[in-house]
Amino acid sequence: MKNFMQNKYSFLIAVFLVLFLSSCSSKYLNLERIYSRSAALNNTKSAFTFIAINRLYKSPVGIATFPDGGKTTTIYYDIALYYYDIKEKKLHRAVNLNNLIVLYPKQRDYHLTKLAFHDSVIYYKIHDPDDYDIKSAKEPLHYDELGLKKAIKYVSKIHAYNIKTKKKYTLKSLPSKVEWNVFKNYNEFRNLKNIYLNKVSSSEWNIVLKDIHPQSKKTYMQYIIEKRNNNTIKAIYEQIVPSFSKTDIDYILSEMDNRKKDLYLEYKNNSDGVYQESLKKDRYNEYIKYMEQTKKRLIEIGMLN
Repeated sequence: MKNFMQNKYSFLIAVFLVLFLSSCSSKYLNLERIYSRSAALNNTKSAFTFIAINRLYKSPVGIATFPDGGKTTTIYYDIALYYYDIKEKKLHRAVNLNNLIVLYPKQRDYHLTKLAFHDSVIYYKIHDPDDYDIKSAKEPLHYDELGLKKAIKYVSKIHAYNIKTKKKYTLKSLPSKVEWNVFKNYNEFRNLKNIYLNKVSSSEWNIVLKDIHPQSKKTYMQYIIEKRNNNTIKAIYEQIVPSFSKTDIDYILSEMDNRKKDLYLEYKNNSDGVYQESLKKDRYNEYIKYMEQTKKRLIEIGMLN
């Protein structure tokens, strides 16, 4: 009986801790997009290919940040091979690589990927795992053994994807005149990202907020009011804000004005020393600029509604 009661209390404490810690995440989503260092421009310089990871996560708050800052809570994680058609100014998802997460869960695991793009065919070879990679993949208590074997076999081969026929196949070596990683340096790819990829909408990356993690209208408003994650705010402007009424927009602007006043008082009533005063002053001034930009943008949207 005594052991039963001890087990019962232990179980209840465990449940409490799980529920308590799971509630120690921010309600706000952070949208993160990470690109592989490898990329390839095709031989006609009309398109380029790369690997990208899209992630939505919540940051830890309160007790969950101790002792080392805490762990984030991942809501959505997606890895895929893409190509961007420069002439059409369009992003295309070529190959889903989520089956490799069991072997390579982190973004840096894809930096060594070999890529080539010739005519209408994308070639790619993800690096073979070493003993450490395999050992790390087996560390989770309930890892997918079959999935891991398939992933190891997959990365051992050279793969090809035809953008016209959308067919995938494997081959033993690259065709003659085709070379890996046509980009000579990472700066060239970074320039193309700035010119083209930064303009791609979140929905084109398959990031639809209401499908992945729906939230209330008020919460979406708070992202804008509190100046939360810039990438998430961008997605909210694209997908949520167009449905806002004039009353909704007036509410946001009013709340932003209140926040501006609070930041001003926080800066003026500061008693933490010169350094802290400078930080709070900068924060206040940055919010003023952000508020002016937001007001102009929301008023323009309101006029269209």
